[in-house]
Amino acid sequence: MAQLITVAQFNVPHEAHFARMQLEAAEIPCRVIHEDMTGLTMFFSSRAGGVKVQVPAGFEDEARTLLADMNRDA
Repeated sequence: MAQLITVAQFNVPHEAHFARMQLEAAEIPCRVIHEDMTGLTMFFSSRAGGVKVQVPAGFEDEARTLLADMNRDA
């Protein structure tokens, strides 16, 4: 399996899943991790780095560009 790189971090799962949907629409494979940690406590979630979106290393630049464009347009 290819090395996975974290390309975005969020405080709440729905924001991470919105980013995931945008990446998948661009045919960039990705996954959301640590979404279950936000239910424990907000303190633990932020200490753990929040909810993360990861992509294979070969897609990192494309994913970061797409997410940056998405944030700029928001």
